[in-house]
Amino acid sequence: RPLGAEIVLQPRRQQEVEPGVPVIPAKLALDLYSEFFRRPSQLPHPALDGIEPELFRQCVENISRVRAACHKYGMPLMIEPLVMLPNDVRGGYQVDGDAEKIVTLVRLASEMGADIIKADPTERAEDFHRVVEAARVPVLVRGGGKEDLKTVLTKSSALLQQGAKGLVYGRNIYQHDNPKAVVTALMAMIHQGADGEAAWDIYNNG
Repeated sequence: RPLGAEIVLQPRRQQEVEPGVPVIPAKLALDLYSEFFRRPSQLPHPALDGIEPELFRQCVENISRVRAACHKYGMPLMIEPLVMLPNDVRGGYQVDGDAEKIVTLVRLASEMGADIIKADPTERAEDFHRVVEAARVPVLVRGGGKEDLKTVLTKSSALLQQGAKGLVYGRNIYQHDNPKAVVTALMAMIHQGADGEAAWDIYNNG
């Protein structure tokens, strides 16, 4: 069976898909959004405003190929739907934080067959449960740029309380003087339910 945008994605075994919840085939997603891009004034959601149509098409096609390979080899698929600020606002690869945009793209990732979703944190941590509800699969939080560690721990705790299943952090770990202590603090939150203050104490005692 040839790989490509024509593949109808089957993200989970049919009996595991929630009753009444449709799965969007890659080709249908491409057709729908191509139609929207031809009529930008009628975009269905602000999350899609400013998206480059060709980049979107390439992403959908890549996901369809990888989804098929994951299904063949029995591997889970993680999709990272990024909502980034424009380069002229804060530089490249920075989290936007707009809950509406994040929820929209996370739902699309879920419909395209993600088994795990790595999502941007919402600007207000108390809104993150909406991302979890839209995903319908385990959600891991993306770290983004380096921030004050105590702030990171406090917000990470709040995000986990909203239903996140884990944290995928890079610069907020390896750019600190004691990355091992940072990891220990984060693991205490994920596996032991430590809150931000307790995690901060663990870091300082590491």
